[in-house]
Amino acid sequence: MPSKKLSVPLIALFATVSVILLAAGEPAVAQEEIVLHSFLNNGQDGQTPSNPLIFDSAGNLFSTTEGGGAYNSGTIFKMSPNAGGGWTENPLYSFPDNGAYSEGLNASGGLILDGLGNLYGMTSEGGMGRTCFLGPGCGTVFTLSPKAGGVWAYKILHYFNDNGGNGPAGGLVFDADDNLYGVTAFGGSTNAERNGVRVVARGQWEVDRVAPA
Repeated sequence: MPSKKLSVPLIALFATVSVILLAAGEPAVAQEEIVLHSFLNNGQDGQTPSNPLIFDSAGNLFSTTEGGGAYNSGTIFKMSPNAGGGWTENPLYSFPDNGAYSEGLNASGGLILDGLGNLYGMTSEGGMGRTCFLGPGCGTVFTLSPKAGGVWAYKILHYFNDNGGNGPAGGLVFDADDNLYGVTAFGGSTNAERNGVRVVARGQWEVDRVAPA
């Protein structure tokens, strides 16, 4: 089981990634906003970032975009601080457009990290389920893992369907046993309630529905 390290959310802006440097003890008028990266329409870079940013232990930033990338279906990206100042943005994964969006579409709720540097997240659409409320597919839970040589491996942990809720919304969290928890916007007994979903690591990843309190 990977050990956990809950990440720190920042704010992702819609057109650029930026951070405001706050000088301790100085008035607000002395604060300076620095744009770290402006997303480009170049067939590789993502577009429309709207989920939180997270830091890893080395100071790198990670998040997702709703559009852009190699297939214009969204990306998972990393931003690394340069030794001489500035930041370098690197798209780690482009969600493919294969007609059915079987690898997920519309990453929702941001990402979280475990202690081994693996990223976890959800998509509200796409996957292997039938067409659901939000569009093609019912959503996914995925992981993106760093490999040797700077390569990242993408893997689907769960495909949502009507039996276990669909349209996952919000983010994921770990518990003390490395289980992942999240919620779906649709599905369940009334197909309108907001359902809790637990993604459980038991050799293979499975999904349990968390009964309402």
